[in-house]
Amino acid sequence: MSNDLFNIFDNIFGGHDVYSNGHQISHSQQNIFGGEDIYSGGHQVGHTESNIQGGQDMYSNGHNIGHTESNMLGGQNIYDHGHQIGYTEHNIFGGEDIYSDGHLIAQTQNMGNGQTILSYSDPLAHINSYQMPTFILDK
Repeated sequence: MSNDLFNIFDNIFGGHDVYSNGHQISHSQQNIFGGEDIYSGGHQVGHTESNIQGGQDMYSNGHNIGHTESNMLGGQNIYDHGHQIGYTEHNIFGGEDIYSDGHLIAQTQNMGNGQTILSYSDPLAHINSYQMPTFILDK
């Protein structure tokens, strides 16, 4: 894995857009299971579902590949087949910092959906769905 930091932004579909080096690598949107359907290159590559531990079960090609559980940091512990591989904690941007092996590997940012709105050929036609960013300054 490279040392590049992933940036994850909320989108208008109730999911997230994931970027690395300024390029979008995946997109997700809410599903009926309390999670998200995940797409890359226009194809569905996985999905998540709510679980009883206050987190999400993660699936790829119909197989469970891991899950998350709530932790005492207000975030989630991330597990792969029963072994903890990372965790998240809240950041001042209203999102989460994601760590693996003690290193920050990704940041989610609730920066509104301005980036999604601007990606449309006619952004002004979608201005009514614009969501302002949320900042949490009291940590």
